Amino acid sequence: MARRTGNLPVTTTSFVGRDRELREARLILRDERLVTLVGTGGGGKTRLATVLGASLARDFPGGVWLVDLATRDAVAEAVAEAVITGPAVGPLTLATSLDQPKSLLLLDNCEHLAAECGRFATGLLRRTCGLRVLATSRRPLGVLGENLLEVRPLGPGDAAALFADRARSARPGSPVPSGPDLARLCARLDGVPLAIELAAIGLRTRTAAELAADLDERLLGLGSPTIPPRHRSLGHLAAAAYALCTPGERDLWARLSVFPGPFDLASAVRAGSGGDRPAAADVLIRLAGLIDQSVVSRIDEGGSTCYRLLHTVRRYGADRLREKGTSAAGPRPPVLVTAPSHAVRNGSHAPAPELTRREQAVAELVRAGFTNRAIGDALGISQRTAESHVARIMAKLGFGRRAQISAWVAGR
Repeated sequence: MARRTGNLPVTTTSFVGRDRELREARLILRDERLVTLVGTGGGGKTRLATVLGASLARDFPGGVWLVDLATRDAVAEAVAEAVITGPAVGPLTLATSLDQPKSLLLLDNCEHLAAECGRFATGLLRRTCGLRVLATSRRPLGVLGENLLEVRPLGPGDAAALFADRARSARPGSPVPSGPDLARLCARLDGVPLAIELAAIGLRTRTAAELAADLDERLLGLGSPTIPPRHRSLGHLAAAAYALCTPGERDLWARLSVFPGPFDLASAVRAGSGGDRPAAADVLIRLAGLIDQSVVSRIDEGGSTCYRLLHTVRRYGADRLREKGTSAAGPRPPVLVTAPSHAVRNGSHAPAPELTRREQAVAELVRAGFTNRAIGDALGISQRTAESHVARIMAKLGFGRRAQISAWVAGR
């Protein structure tokens, strides 16, 4: 077998899903020279990039070279030198390697030096005609010629497959969680690969049902000491993203945490403006910044646009809001979904109707934004059966719209 040039790490775990992203990235790299994989922290951008690079190694005789910028402390003026002489490359300088025809450079974790990496990549591409650059970042590099590919959370099927695979590694020979418990747990983890992998480690001491009922940062911080510090808990990732935001974006992040589910643009503006808070135009700028930073997710459905925060991101923002004090939150803004009709009657709380375990799992998946077909795939049931479950939940809770289930689940 011919020796391949490059420095990609040897993988020790299986790769699950991402067929769409791999297919689209290959097509883009065939015609374009700069591609950036963007998405939330822990979303699997690095692993996707290295798997993609390995699959394309034969197309790049000059080598596939990985440079991790996450631990670099390079100032803007020294980015080019930090990238070229980084220890990840070893004694062979990257500059020499990239003189070869057709090379692929992976610039990993560019978010803290996005603008500098953009300028560096642009300059490098102008000097080397056979080079392609694949970057990973929570936000775009913001240069001409950049092609963005969003790396979204895993779908229900892939999320369940990833959890089952990591669960087998965490507890060899033990039964792998399945059914409603697994579906509910993956929904709570928002399909984020790092969250799924960290939660699987928790199976050493708890069942899937116990994990789903009590997910917190301490549990999701039980990773191996060999894992980079930034990946040992979801709290580390949220804190890193928070540090990259402007003060105004941080403030809006905290205020948006009051939404338990999807919210529309008008609700976001109401949450961030009014009183001594910024004007609506400034809120829109800050919201755009949070979307660029992969803090706020944009959801386009049925010709309308709404937004949401992943569970961990929302929880981190809520902690920052509490630090500001309750007075800083101002009046609670309305959410897209309405409160359950059974929640308050004559000023007193009525007991919520009891759902079966299967209905609880379906409700969790509805809150996570799964379609009826996706719910069926996750639970191993038909789409028609999933639709029946949703209808029964709505009847039990007295709801007239599916979206109300999200608010009920979030408020339990």
